[in-house]
Amino acid sequence: MDRDLIEQTIKLASAELDKESEWKDRYSDYAKALLKNIEPIQRDRELFHRWGGLHIYMPLNVAMGSACRFSLRYKGQDVAYIEAKGDKVYLATTQKMHDNNKNYFGVGIDFRQSEEWSSKKGTDFRKVFTGNANSAHTPEHTFESALLTELEKQDGRIKAKELHRIQPVKIAGVCRFQMPTPLTASSGTPAYARGKGIGK
Repeated sequence: MDRDLIEQTIKLASAELDKESEWKDRYSDYAKALLKNIEPIQRDRELFHRWGGLHIYMPLNVAMGSACRFSLRYKGQDVAYIEAKGDKVYLATTQKMHDNNKNYFGVGIDFRQSEEWSSKKGTDFRKVFTGNANSAHTPEHTFESALLTELEKQDGRIKAKELHRIQPVKIAGVCRFQMPTPLTASSGTPAYARGKGIGK
């Protein structure tokens, strides 16, 4: 992409945002709701460790809600979710996750019930993702996950990190997430997306 096109796109996006103001209050409300839940998110996240190629995400709408539910993803693909109940952690899936996991990875947790994170079934499920399991997701999600993994490396490990002095922003400092924007570019040109719901 040439520099002129990049600058033109930036100007178009800025002009769209300047035309509208509702997004400012909307994003302020996002921040206020999220700040109320920082401590419970951090507390529940401390109850379990990340495993192999699996990464912890939290959709913004979940982070602003009353219940902590973490999304467990492999190469950007949802494979399960994690919930803390008291001091115990449970692993569960939806029917869609269960079907995809069976089809692409040959592993499944019955979506009608949850399993304890530290149980044999929970451990066996996670072990599938320690190697180079297939990915059923789009290349864009796989690339995004790989980029975040690189950015998460500590600068102290100088030889291991390609992009220095950059760390990703995380919900409560512990969960990856995608930030919805007030713009859409599906037509190829930036356009304002009024009152879009919070996505994953």
